[in-house]
Amino acid sequence: MELIKLLLVFSIITPAIGGLLAYVLGIYVDKKLSFLSSSVASVISFLIIVFLYIPISSEGALYVPLEITGLLAFEFYLDSFSYIFAVLTSFIWMFATIYSIEYMKMEHSVPRYFLFLLITLSVDLGVIFAANFLSIYVFFELLALFSLLLVIHEQNKEAYEAGKVYYYTCVFCGVLLLVGLLLLYFKTGSLKVYELGVGLEKLGYIKYVILIFIIFGFGGKAGIFPVHIWLPKAHPIAPSPASALLSGIMVKAGIYGIFRVLYDIIVPLQGLIVKPVGVFLLLIGVITANLGWLLALYQDNIKTLLAYSTISHVGYITISIGSFAYLGLEGVFALSGALYHVINHGIFKSTLFLVAGIVYVEENTLDINKFNFLWQKMPLSFFISLISIGGLMGLPLFNGFISKTLIHHSLIHLMEIEGIFFHLIEILFMLSAGGSVAYSLKFISGTFLTAGEAINNRRKFDVKIKIFLAFLPIIILLIGFFPNTILEAFIAPVLSELNVPLGGLEHLSFYSIETVKSSVLSLFIGLPLFYYFTKENRIFPKKLNLVELNRILYERFILLIPKALLNIENKFKNILTRFFGILVTRLVNLGEPTDENSSRYSERMVEPYLRRIPVGGEYLASHKYESVGLRFLNLIRGSSIEFENDESKKPFLAEVITILLSGLLEKILDRLILPLLLYPVLFIQRELRVLLGKEDVFEVKNRFSEMKRSIKPVSPKLGTISFSLFAVSLVLALYMLYLAIVNVL
Repeated sequence: MELIKLLLVFSIITPAIGGLLAYVLGIYVDKKLSFLSSSVASVISFLIIVFLYIPISSEGALYVPLEITGLLAFEFYLDSFSYIFAVLTSFIWMFATIYSIEYMKMEHSVPRYFLFLLITLSVDLGVIFAANFLSIYVFFELLALFSLLLVIHEQNKEAYEAGKVYYYTCVFCGVLLLVGLLLLYFKTGSLKVYELGVGLEKLGYIKYVILIFIIFGFGGKAGIFPVHIWLPKAHPIAPSPASALLSGIMVKAGIYGIFRVLYDIIVPLQGLIVKPVGVFLLLIGVITANLGWLLALYQDNIKTLLAYSTISHVGYITISIGSFAYLGLEGVFALSGALYHVINHGIFKSTLFLVAGIVYVEENTLDINKFNFLWQKMPLSFFISLISIGGLMGLPLFNGFISKTLIHHSLIHLMEIEGIFFHLIEILFMLSAGGSVAYSLKFISGTFLTAGEAINNRRKFDVKIKIFLAFLPIIILLIGFFPNTILEAFIAPVLSELNVPLGGLEHLSFYSIETVKSSVLSLFIGLPLFYYFTKENRIFPKKLNLVELNRILYERFILLIPKALLNIENKFKNILTRFFGILVTRLVNLGEPTDENSSRYSERMVEPYLRRIPVGGEYLASHKYESVGLRFLNLIRGSSIEFENDESKKPFLAEVITILLSGLLEKILDRLILPLLLYPVLFIQRELRVLLGKEDVFEVKNRFSEMKRSIKPVSPKLGTISFSLFAVSLVLALYMLYLAIVNVL
């Protein structure tokens, strides 16, 4: 069993090690070795996770506790529920990594790309395997930053703008998640996922506030309304394999967080406290699903169209999670449908983004109006797209049909229990299914079946990679033909773990007249929508034009987020400073508590310092600050100065030094860490030349200054609320992995 636990930890760290090796080999030896190292690492991680299915299915959940208790009780945990997300993530990542070998041949900064591609895989698996919400939060923060480096890989103006939108959204939602988790811990005393339901049961209405904070905290990464705006910005800009992972896999990290919260409430409490949350998620889900398809129909960039499609399908999953939350252990169709659609969407959407990458490589454009009968030039890509689109549309015999049928059955079950409100939800779900048909037809017809401008090919994509990619549509068809295989292998263990009665699931015929009728209905809805929005080229009424509304929301959101974050930062700066000040003071006093008068004195004295610090922490320490800091350090060393015996000033001094340290940390991270990640060779080159006193040191400094100016728009200046939290998360994640290995060994 100890070996199995060690394999669990190694499945997380193997991609990161492979990424580091790929970077070193690619920079200093040969770029081909970078391709080999990254591919081998992704394959090994996938094979380890496949092997873990044996102990999971025979012995139950794997639990790796670390030798640490209290709030910082880091743990890893793998059960049948999280295994679904883990095996899907590692499987698609393996395909995207091998595909990247061909895609990145003519691109710049290839070793750096593979480094962050595989580190992001490690971090994503860390989110899935984490056993408490602090651990999940740590890896979730890291996922935001490392995936940002994939979004801005091209390093042009559009990439920086997309990165800015993406990172603002992640930081904003990260703050919401942090607030929710802090409230959860202070109210229940635990952040363990398997103790969540019991702790929340004792709370009043505050439990719904906590759940809303956590849902929107995770929802930013998932792309639910209204924190969905980063998807259509980030997906088209990132390299296509990264887009495939952002859309097919990384949004599932947000879905996993929302799902994990509700899953671990419903297990012990049988869904008694989450019906209002279920209704809330149903409403958010139908808005997200319908907004996604409507905006997708306006797009001419195929990757932007697919990004809005992802928003719509995240809405489907959210609807199913909401049904599960409302029905509790009676929601067998809802739970199965949500998990099934996580798998199906991950496969067909990743495949379509990878095909979009092939089209871009060969045609040098993503504009749907410029493609000229590509099915003749790219028959294999057309075949792959056609099958993937069948899954996206939810047609019979394709994988998407199975999960949409389960979700639809869950809504029918809700209608039978509650009535008219849920009937409206079901109607809106069917409308979104029709919209999915409409934009799918636009994608396949516009990309492969219509006449456009004649384009000179940039280069041919390696046919061996295309054949390798063709395995994904084969899986789409196999799932469609044999739907019970996924149910029995992956979803049934989850239902068994929950003691969920199978109800009508075991007797459900996926290809009955009733189930096929719903698919036919979506076609009848989708065909007129496709004709209305594309063939007639109609202009939507300006007052109801949701594209314009979305643009307005986007602009307001981008203006609002920095202000909101800065307000939150100002609110929390005192709390954070006092919290760390107490820790430092306890260390100074060797664990002796400070009295109430001292704490009040500390709060009064620190306020002027807080007011003097510009927002974002970018400031230079004045002589007064330096003097206070030196006195504080002398006090710790026991020097005989005037403050030595003045115990009342210790908390105040501790808080002042904490402000200084947090500002310094922000400056180091913002000015050094991000440049180091993007330009490591130039960074090290500069430092060495400065150290050795080379004659061309000024030239290197100038290049480095230009480089820092070029990346400045990417990183919002948010001080302790952004980069400082990232630094803490990185340190905690590395410490957690170290403890896990030591504990198992």
